[in-house]
Amino acid sequence: MNSYYLWMLLSALVCTALYAVLARKLKHSVALALLTLALGAALGTVFAKLVYYLTQIDFMIANGWLQSLVNPDPAEWCFFGGAIGVALGAFLAARVLRVKPSAALDAFAPAGALMVALARFSGYFLRGDMIGLGEYMEEPALCFFPLTVVNEWDEHYLAVFMLEGLCALVVMALSLRCFKTRRFVRTVFYLCLPQIICESLHSDSISWLFVRVEQLLSMITMAAIMLLYMRWMHPCRTRWMPIVICVVCAGLFVGVEFALDKTEWPILAIYSAMLLGLVAMAIMETRFFRKLKT
Repeated sequence: MNSYYLWMLLSALVCTALYAVLARKLKHSVALALLTLALGAALGTVFAKLVYYLTQIDFMIANGWLQSLVNPDPAEWCFFGGAIGVALGAFLAARVLRVKPSAALDAFAPAGALMVALARFSGYFLRGDMIGLGEYMEEPALCFFPLTVVNEWDEHYLAVFMLEGLCALVVMALSLRCFKTRRFVRTVFYLCLPQIICESLHSDSISWLFVRVEQLLSMITMAAIMLLYMRWMHPCRTRWMPIVICVVCAGLFVGVEFALDKTEWPILAIYSAMLLGLVAMAIMETRFFRKLKT
């Protein structure tokens, strides 16, 4: 556990340094990065626990609500809640230092994506708690790192956290190289997008029946971003299409989770349907972003 906290501390420091560099054209860039570090660490911890508590409230109350709230075990944190807290910390830091929040968040976006990647990679230190792991792997040819990790009983499990981290690194590269305007919003969208399928690969996650909570939160976030696109878009007959496509894809993803949980359909076919939905959403985002008002 100490290795996990040390990794998270070093990751936060690296991302703070990157943010200071990316925000160098803004006033108080170093102070902005340091204040974001402080507020992000505090609010990220609070929101990670709060969202987990709200989504698992019956379990938390049964185990003693006060003890559950102060339990530092990462197994009782919600990653999505932590990300909300860190983003809120970046926003508040900009307001405190009188920096334009949208400019600060756009500068923060690549550093935030890097923090997501490094935080996902921290799953290596939590493999004993089965955090970030997928199905048990029996095929010896597939039992190697980084595809799988070994627990204390010498069992190999799919290292989903590595896939999540790699996806976040790709998004960071896109944020740096391709997202020239509205960088924060687009970075958030593409961080949420692969999480739909990554969350489905987890062997254990926060769930309501067959609906996975972080998968649902990712979908809600992407739909909210599409609503923003509709607001920013020039009036046209197709401006309502983003939210319609979101609703259709959300229905597809719910159907996929139901099929995984309740049917014996071929796994490859089920996940192929999910991938097609994710590709459709990426194409939709790119197409409609180009139609936004400049």
